[in-house]
Amino acid sequence: VDIAGSLTGLGSLLRDEGRLDEARELLVEAAELNARVYAGSHLELGRSYNALGMLAYSRSLYDEAAGWFGQAHAVLAATIGADNSGTLRTLNNLAVVLHRAGRLDESQRLFEQVIATRLAAGGDQTADLALSAKGLGWVLLDRGHLVRADSLLSSALATLEANPALGAAPLAEARLGVGACRLRQGRLAEAGRLVLPATEELATVYEPGHEMVRRGRELLRELARRQGR
Repeated sequence: VDIAGSLTGLGSLLRDEGRLDEARELLVEAAELNARVYAGSHLELGRSYNALGMLAYSRSLYDEAAGWFGQAHAVLAATIGADNSGTLRTLNNLAVVLHRAGRLDESQRLFEQVIATRLAAGGDQTADLALSAKGLGWVLLDRGHLVRADSLLSSALATLEANPALGAAPLAEARLGVGACRLRQGRLAEAGRLVLPATEELATVYEPGHEMVRRGRELLRELARRQGR
């Protein structure tokens, strides 16, 4: 069991370093070991599946990632409960990759489920709620529900700005989302103040071909066109 946990930890570290093929070998080995040791459901098996989902997401393999996150959620819900924060984070991960895969109805339903469950649970859910609000805001933006998208993304941005330890990537994604809303509203000066720095930040934390980097550059081109440049 300790071996599998170490393999998962090392595989995740290699993923963060961009050594994705090496990471996959270790993470698959860890998952297979956990599946043999725990015939059925166990926290460590859920973590292994979640790590494989994160790896697939890093490679923009969104359908594969959705499969791993779905398995991880099923295992964690059966072991530590559907309302557990760790289980909900995995469900949030699933909602993210479904959005990336263009499965907007499913993604919206899961984000709303995560948010409703966290609100009902009480306690300090501020950080996790902000991340889910950011994700749901982007889905609604893509579905053309601009007013609600703007509200969610602006709220998420305020929380993420006040809590920089939550990471540069979520902050930049929220800022880009608010910028996209401002652009759709014709508020071009505000859009420029948000979209440009967000895109520059995303280009430092993601690979050049990442979906969010691509979207930022598309928004910059649209902004330039609408400003007559």
